[in-house]
Amino acid sequence: MLTALSAQPDEAKTMDEIYRATMVALADNPADIPFAALYWLNATKTQALLCGQTPADTGALPLPKRLDLDDSDLWSFESVLHTQRSVVLEDLGIALLVNSVGHRYRQGCFRGR
Repeated sequence: MLTALSAQPDEAKTMDEIYRATMVALADNPADIPFAALYWLNATKTQALLCGQTPADTGALPLPKRLDLDDSDLWSFESVLHTQRSVVLEDLGIALLVNSVGHRYRQGCFRGR
């Protein structure tokens, strides 16, 4: 998988192609990474937009299409962005269920930048 990921900059010409190649490499290696979500961070670092997820049939998971990073978010993106440290998300399944029932995420889409 690391070979596939490291080869993509030579082959991909646009950010959209890099995102697609990354998702293909991740999807082709479910034993290494069974689940992944790729978010694009806007230039002002205030919003993250969902670009892809693996496996592709995880549509049942209530992944937010757009996250406003000035808000408190389930995924701790703002904390990771500012501290540059990883965050372990505990009880994610329960949190996803609660958020899917009690919170409607605004829809957004990546149009290629």
